[in-house]
Amino acid sequence: ADDINITGPLSSCLRAYEVVTKKGHAFGVYPNEKKTQAFVKDSKVELTIQKIGESSFPRIEVVTEARYLGSLLGEAEAKDRYLRQMANEWVRQIKVIAHIAPNNPQAVYKVFSACIKSKWTYMQRVLKTAANAAEGQEPIDPYAQIGKAIKEHIIPNVTGQDRAHP
Repeated sequence: ADDINITGPLSSCLRAYEVVTKKGHAFGVYPNEKKTQAFVKDSKVELTIQKIGESSFPRIEVVTEARYLGSLLGEAEAKDRYLRQMANEWVRQIKVIAHIAPNNPQAVYKVFSACIKSKWTYMQRVLKTAANAAEGQEPIDPYAQIGKAIKEHIIPNVTGQDRAHP
């Protein structure tokens, strides 16, 4: 394995990374410094770059946002941007499978419930929308556009009705 996660103060993480690098092979762990990232808040980037540059592992990349277990770690703005991208993709997928529904409604229902729905349900559990929108903007709920796509595309095409009833 070359994937490990270490959390805590940077100095502790670097010490732990050094131990894993030296002794991990005995346990089948081979960390790859080129793929290693130090995830930090925006305010800590410069200090982290300096400390990593002074360490034994100068090739560790410093990042302020990172995908992790199907979600995103980072500031609220980055999370909102990622969530909007994912929601747009799910709406696109909903529209694509909705075209198949008149001829194969059971297949569409299966694809929707087993694939698309499970992905965005998981995302709702692990990534919340930002409570506050940028000043002067209305908060946007990316999940609302998914609900709208279901009502306008999946339900009418699976049931054969012209439009979904509220």
